Amino acid sequence: LIAASLYGWRTIAVDVDESSVESAKANASRNEHVKDLVDVRLVRHDVPMLDAVHSPVDFCMCNPPFFEDGVDANGSHGHLPGSAGAPHTPLGMGRQHELCASGGDTAFALRLAAESRQRPVDVYWFTTLLGRKVAYRALVSNLETERPKPNVVRTCTIQPGNGRNATTRWVVAWSFVAPPSSRTTPLCRIGVEGAVDWPADVAGHRDEAREAIGEDK
Repeated sequence: LIAASLYGWRTIAVDVDESSVESAKANASRNEHVKDLVDVRLVRHDVPMLDAVHSPVDFCMCNPPFFEDGVDANGSHGHLPGSAGAPHTPLGMGRQHELCASGGDTAFALRLAAESRQRPVDVYWFTTLLGRKVAYRALVSNLETERPKPNVVRTCTIQPGNGRNATTRWVVAWSFVAPPSSRTTPLCRIGVEGAVDWPADVAGHRDEAREAIGEDK
């Protein structure tokens, strides 16, 4: 909704939970000026996440479940976030499937990396947020060693919150399409009315990537 409202971007939102999808659709429908720009889709656990993408897109933004289970999420408390007896923390603001998944954010990010190698030119930039340094290290190592390798891997940290409530998060972006010069230049520039200024020859970059990846395999 933010991307559509501020920049007029067309977005595809996916979730595995039917009630979450219905809620997101209802939120989009209440915003008349952007409802046609937001496409919310239900996906299954057992199919590739990128199956929801049927044509090339500019970027994929992922905010995975950070934790493996309720104990992982709440330390030694042993309660699932939001359950009876769980401490009142920001974790309590999410539902179980939003916060916890098998293998936590490490497994989720590595799954996205594997899927990105199956659809390397359909997404210009893959990006994901990570909640723990171990997941960040595992993903970067995977991207730097497994083939085909992305042309570019970019990383940064952010700290949502203030003071004692600040929490470090890691962001990883990678592309099989962007030229190597993108290691040190902005991923893109957002201009007037939200126009995204990608490199001029995106189609050419995709063709070059197809050839390179074909040789790399």
